[in-house]
Amino acid sequence: MNKKILFFLLIFCFKANAYENKLFLFNKPLSEYRVKNYVGENVINRIEGPDGEVMISHESDNSASGLFHDINIDLRKKKLNYLNFEWKVQKFQNIDETKKDYHDFPARVYLTFRTGPMPWEKYIINYVFSNTQVRGTHWKSPYLNIFTKSYDVALNGRSDPSFYWIKHKIHIINDIQRLWNVDVSQLESIALMVDTDNTKNKIETHYKNIYLSQF
Repeated sequence: MNKKILFFLLIFCFKANAYENKLFLFNKPLSEYRVKNYVGENVINRIEGPDGEVMISHESDNSASGLFHDINIDLRKKKLNYLNFEWKVQKFQNIDETKKDYHDFPARVYLTFRTGPMPWEKYIINYVFSNTQVRGTHWKSPYLNIFTKSYDVALNGRSDPSFYWIKHKIHIINDIQRLWNVDVSQLESIALMVDTDNTKNKIETHYKNIYLSQF
């Protein structure tokens, strides 16, 4: 076999295998997903570039909305350990996001897990871009109650830049075990959220390259 043909076949097989180890999210039309408006309504758009790259934008004006993918998969069985994404945010002034009155973030990736059907069998990780906290910190959500088990995790913090694409890769099964000390791999939903209803701000946030992967 010609060496060039063999080389391109190997590259193709490598790329095909890498693609099989990824599950892309939010790459379909917005009508395929669920929008939840908490306060007002964000303007959410899907933008597809000439190379096929999909970007999701949120325009938030004293509003709070989430674009939900109700995925319902067992991450361990599918061997999908990592959540990958990029976000570009517009930061704003805030006081203390760990309190209910200031619980606004320019970007969130919101994950819900299940160990069973009951309300107290739901676990939440809220990956955020924090305006007030330090990158790498985490805290229990101020909306925590007997039925809501929720942590906020600052992937980016007050010293990180605005208007700049920042890439993340997170071992989410390890995180749920680290935060809650439970063995759970059933991912119920994932949402892209922006909220400015408490701080009365107007901003625009972008997400892209959102997928689950084995490695």
